[in-house]
Amino acid sequence: MIRLLRKLGKVVDIADLSEADAAAAVRSMQPDGIVAYADAQIATASVLGESLGLDYHDRTVAERLLDKVAQRRASMREVCRSRAALSCRRTLYRGSRDAGERYRLPCGAQAPEWRGEQGHAPCEDVAELRELIASLPPSDAASGMVVEEYMAGSPLPPSSYFGDYVSVESIVAGGQISHLAVTGRLPAAKPFRETGLIIPSDFEPSLIDAIADVATKAIVALGIRTGCLHTEIKVTDKGLRVIEVNGRIGGFVAPVLCPGMSRRRLLRNLPASCSRSSHRLRAAAAY
Repeated sequence: MIRLLRKLGKVVDIADLSEADAAAAVRSMQPDGIVAYADAQIATASVLGESLGLDYHDRTVAERLLDKVAQRRASMREVCRSRAALSCRRTLYRGSRDAGERYRLPCGAQAPEWRGEQGHAPCEDVAELRELIASLPPSDAASGMVVEEYMAGSPLPPSSYFGDYVSVESIVAGGQISHLAVTGRLPAAKPFRETGLIIPSDFEPSLIDAIADVATKAIVALGIRTGCLHTEIKVTDKGLRVIEVNGRIGGFVAPVLCPGMSRRRLLRNLPASCSRSSHRLRAAAAY
């Protein structure tokens, strides 16, 4: 990968450097901006951005994007209008406290180390939740697990072909939010496995507008003022609910979105502060 990247531009390897040394090494490249394409890189990009004075998610926003519990607590309850995510450890279930008093069942559970939809597990009752937590390896049990109320789909499916959830692809610059597309999803396989995406969604225009409005409120609630975002929203029996806000481009979204949008149309959707930039940006890739 390093050999490939060096053919594309200047590369700074910061793997074994301290935060200060990494910032100094990247500063020598005089970058105009910084971006992360994967969740695992957001925290590092936040630290570097702060040190270099670059416009990126600050540490508070980065935490909200990476920690679902922090995301729910950051004024997201009013947006989601559902039971906030709770964090638990295996030791909570060794006492006499009934898990049903803390969590509304059925629910979904995910350990922080489990990435993507494949890491989610459904639990129908307290016994199943306790069994799942007891099965965690020591490393996962030590860091805890996120448990959330299960969001049931709408009794009237919004599409005859697509699933009941979408993702909103957005760009934020200087606090200005531009939604580039609403991505439709094929029906998920059990328990929560994604099976494919199609741009655009076939939902009714009025529903698309409502979804974009919810995405806007979620972005504002998290205090996001810059960056590319991928916000997942589900049509439930209680209305629109935010699944999560991701501080990056959605997987496989860019290759689908870019060919379908001309440069002129893309610039028209971007805030003026982005589209009017005529100079060539200098970028330093840090790995």
